[in-house]
Amino acid sequence: MEPRLDVFISYAHIDNQPLLADTQGWVTVFHEALQQLLSRFKGSNALIWRDPKLAGNDVLWQEIEARIAEASALVTVLSPRYVSSPSCSEEIESFCRNAERTGGLVIDHSARVFKVIKTPVEGAQGLPPIVGDLLGYEFFRLDADKTPQELDPLFGEDAREEFLRKVNKVAWDIKRLLDQIRRA
Repeated sequence: MEPRLDVFISYAHIDNQPLLADTQGWVTVFHEALQQLLSRFKGSNALIWRDPKLAGNDVLWQEIEARIAEASALVTVLSPRYVSSPSCSEEIESFCRNAERTGGLVIDHSARVFKVIKTPVEGAQGLPPIVGDLLGYEFFRLDADKTPQELDPLFGEDAREEFLRKVNKVAWDIKRLLDQIRRA
């Protein structure tokens, strides 16, 4: 199947739980910023999809598989929960299988997988090798005492600015990959 989605976002649902009751979750904020920035870089609406997890009894895997098969790129939002999730690992493996059938997993030295590291993770042995081979985009910083702090806009103006700069970099790199895919 030829890719029809620009990006599929793979994440653990715990990473989208809002820090405060009246706010959006981190993945939602990331998704919306990526949507806007990638659309601007492309000059047309970016097509980005993620599993919204509507209810505990949803039969979603068939829909997820279909969306993965349509995606040109995969963004993985790594966290401790993500690396321990069999479902997240299966999403990556499914994307890799489909990418090999639709132009390859790596195009002109650029992987079609983007590793967004939301929080530091130790050991990602359960994830496919492509994830370990990528440098990734760190969306956290370490405080003076080495405590990780997520780049969440709720943590103030500096965190918001750095968060947006990093999303901008991810969006630009995805746009460049989409151009490479179109030329290939």
